[in-house]
Amino acid sequence: MRAVGTSHGALIFAARWFAPLMMRRVVVDCGALRARHAAPRACAAPATANSFRELGLSPLLLPALSAAGIEQPTDVQRSAFAAVLSGGDAVLLSETGSGKTLAYALPILHRLLDRGARIEEAAEIEEAKDEAAVERPRRLRGQADQVLVLVPNRDLCAQVLSVFAGLLASLPADERRRLSASSLVSETDADTDATILISTPAVALNIGLGPERLRTVVLDEADALLAGSFKPAARSTYPIEQLISLVKRSAKEEALSSGGEGGGGWKGGPRGRHGAEARAARHRVYASKQFLLVGATMPNAGTRNIEEHVKRLFPLARWHRAAQVHRNKHEISHYFIKVDAAQRGEALRQAVRHGPAGRVLVFANTLQTAKEAFEEVAGEVGPGEAALFHAELAVPQRGLLLQRFGEGSIADEPIVGDGRLRVLVCTGLAARGLDFVGVAHVVQFDVATNAVEFIHRVGRTARAGRSGVSTTLYTEDRSHLVEGLRDALTAGEEVEHLFSRKRSFKLGIKKRARRAQEEEEEKEEEEEEEEGEPRGARRAWRRDE
Repeated sequence: MRAVGTSHGALIFAARWFAPLMMRRVVVDCGALRARHAAPRACAAPATANSFRELGLSPLLLPALSAAGIEQPTDVQRSAFAAVLSGGDAVLLSETGSGKTLAYALPILHRLLDRGARIEEAAEIEEAKDEAAVERPRRLRGQADQVLVLVPNRDLCAQVLSVFAGLLASLPADERRRLSASSLVSETDADTDATILISTPAVALNIGLGPERLRTVVLDEADALLAGSFKPAARSTYPIEQLISLVKRSAKEEALSSGGEGGGGWKGGPRGRHGAEARAARHRVYASKQFLLVGATMPNAGTRNIEEHVKRLFPLARWHRAAQVHRNKHEISHYFIKVDAAQRGEALRQAVRHGPAGRVLVFANTLQTAKEAFEEVAGEVGPGEAALFHAELAVPQRGLLLQRFGEGSIADEPIVGDGRLRVLVCTGLAARGLDFVGVAHVVQFDVATNAVEFIHRVGRTARAGRSGVSTTLYTEDRSHLVEGLRDALTAGEEVEHLFSRKRSFKLGIKKRARRAQEEEEEKEEEEEEEEGEPRGARRAWRRDE
């Protein structure tokens, strides 16, 4: 990782920084990273598996991975495999671009395939004993558990569906008839009986999805889904909280009906117990359901402490946290370019013109500034090579843009002038979860409004083992932010801890500076005491001067 900043003007910085960038790639190792916050109940790392076959993945899923050129599991995919198959709740945190969708999709399908094989085997034995069993519909005899994947927006629904659909397509015909995936946000072909359901919380709740068949609920981009759940009086109104409560209630009812916690043993429920007994009781009550929380960030500071909220909601969850969570990836080179307001448009054009060859994502904070950025870059590239992506576009139109952008070039292939979509100008809608493989350059026309957003924006590049470049354009009034980011990136510190989700960059940096000043003053007062001077005398003398 390399963090760079300059106070030169837009025309000067382009020649100085972007021209050398086209010729060489520099990665500076920041050394050992300091883990400030240990993950609660962190699981031991699984044994290293160099292939999915060694990991124990069902052979039926291997052809799809081979066809996609995926041969080795990433760290989060290794950790998730055992976590999902254990059947218990789990929190999976890993940096952007590490393959988190496959991390939960593969073990979920592996378990469904394994369970289906066992059910069919048992059904065949039953048929041999009971001729009437043949008359029962095969779907009912081999009915699979359902999986619900919840995501923040419709665009991510389509992407997750495509991952599952690609894996299912390689299965034998009989398995394809038994297992299926459907997006509930689709107005035309939503199938609530599908094995794997992908949806936003609001749509899943409005459809009235029954939790009885649900075995696993995945919260993809969990911190975004839970971001609004912090006002106790209003918490019960949020769709995500209602769905979680609904599934938990179903688990309790199943536990009661099975007799596992029936009779006097149920009195008071798990909350009426303490310690190991309480943990064992919770495990028995919720054993029929599994929650998987997946993300690249999990804010654990400030008034909106999502990590603490997750620990309260899922006290038995096992946490798997990669070392790079809340930190920048080493594969990204950072450039912070100081410009004045009049130069910003020209600076953006220079960044697109002189940056690394390949696809470019440009981020803005509002639709208005996104339109301004689009006007700047539209004249810099060929016709049809730039597009504007934002929430006010119709869902099919957004999907078409993402498809066109995904069909563009990889990072090391110049594509100027060939008519393919090269530059996508976005609001924050594109920062979350969407997998843009081959994006060479992320440009922030507006600086991100918070640290979590910054991590997700720059994480659109340097994915799947590639390197990438991040360029942040900033003006004088954002200097405080850039200084804090640059210091944290250079030191390999957690970017998220510069400030809370609710607090602005400016307030966070000011608080950090104030704390440093207070520590310096305290140290000075201790020196004064040692030398027999009145405490605070030196500060008073400086004020008088």
